[in-house]
Amino acid sequence: MFKKWWVILIQGILMFILGIFIFNNPVEVLAGISLWFGIIILLTVITGVFGCIFGGKDGRD
Repeated sequence: MFKKWWVILIQGILMFILGIFIFNNPVEVLAGISLWFGIIILLTVITGVFGCIFGGKDGRD
């Protein structure tokens, strides 16, 4: 872990920049997070419905 200290440094710098962006634009960040959660939930529901329809009787549980 200490051999690649520069990776941790880059991650820290990027997280600092991201934190500044989030504090300056909370509405846009919240809208983006909401959009991604909505897409994930929609895909999960579609996958579940197709699994229930096309799965055998044992797979519907």
